[in-house]
Amino acid sequence: RRRDMSMVFQSFALLPNRSVLNNDAFGLEVAGMGEVQRHQKALKALAAVGLEPYAHSMPDQLSGGMKQRVGLARALASEPTVLLMDEAFSALD
Repeated sequence: RRRDMSMVFQSFALLPNRSVLNNDAFGLEVAGMGEVQRHQKALKALAAVGLEPYAHSMPDQLSGGMKQRVGLARALASEPTVLLMDEAFSALD
């Protein structure tokens, strides 16, 4: 059941030493998914939130709203059936 659900938190919780792509793919990495497949899913999720061009940027290069969208993309990357959101749109620009 846990694989069917994803959460978007109010705080961004991005890892500062990982690119946007690797932040987005982090949950899939923890779940044991292979690198090629997780990067494909992560890029698809980044495209869905309009951030695919920033895939190789670092979190400190993004605005607050963009960081929020990375968090949303991270939740979408696992293709959940249920998406829980804690003020997920509070910082969007």
